[in-house]
Amino acid sequence: MAARALLAAPAADTTCGTGRLLAAAAETCGNRVGTHEVQEVLDAGLVELTGTGLKFRHPLMRSAIYAQLPLAERLATHNALAGQLDDLPDRQLWHRAAGVLATDEDIAVQLEAYATRSRKRGP
Repeated sequence: MAARALLAAPAADTTCGTGRLLAAAAETCGNRVGTHEVQEVLDAGLVELTGTGLKFRHPLMRSAIYAQLPLAERLATHNALAGQLDDLPDRQLWHRAAGVLATDEDIAVQLEAYATRSRKRGP
């Protein structure tokens, strides 16, 4: 289960560093995720360890893993990643929005504010 959670995290966010991915995977599966689990997914040949995180060897593998995640795991992964991104509020908001099924008024208000900031920055 820990290795599966470790694959789910970079499938949901290709930009997070290894520390954040490990913490999100641990939160999602409820167990410590560390060197053993990283080695397990490396040995499977699905990902490689880069200077900043885990990268899928092929982009379709990332898509396939994300698509096969049961809905509850997908939502939990996005929520766990959001919890690791306090220093990146826009990225955190994206994961919070991806981690809910129903309308969330607080997230909707924040998304509107984000859209306004983005329009002011321009193309």
